[in-house]
Amino acid sequence: MRRCPDGSWELAARKAPLARSLAAAWLLALAGVVLGGVVGWASFAFFGVMGIVLVTRLARTRVVATFTTGGVVLAGPDGSAQAVAWPAVEALLLWTQPAAAEGRIDRLGVVTAADLPALGAGASWNEVASQAPIDLGRVLAVSTSLADCRVDADALRSALFALGSGAVVVDRRQ
Repeated sequence: MRRCPDGSWELAARKAPLARSLAAAWLLALAGVVLGGVVGWASFAFFGVMGIVLVTRLARTRVVATFTTGGVVLAGPDGSAQAVAWPAVEALLLWTQPAAAEGRIDRLGVVTAADLPALGAGASWNEVASQAPIDLGRVLAVSTSLADCRVDADALRSALFALGSGAVVVDRRQ
């Protein structure tokens, strides 16, 4: 998490070590030149182009969530933004969603008062009515994937405190 000049906080995906990645791609391209012949030049062209693609891909940083004094904005899977004002937010929920292909994926969801009955909670977040397993990805209307992100629940709590939000951070990650 980082604080922006306007006072908001951003949660962004980690950048890969750009220098090491580029060095590896261009060393492989250079190895192709050393091999010589058609195979060598083909590998030089392939890894040279891959080095350029790698630079453009790694130079961008994907912002996953923005926390402002007005509310929270989460990035949607298609690049859209999902905004929720602080008065509507009951809690921010961190959880681990099992996925077939990638293993487990950490997610961040915004729990609103409308989500509480579907979660099996009573009038407040602390009153849990049932212990039945719940598919949080389907229950929460606003959530995002935290792939390539490191989220410290305490740092998130500190950012919310600095913004004056009364939202609770619940960490249910495995």
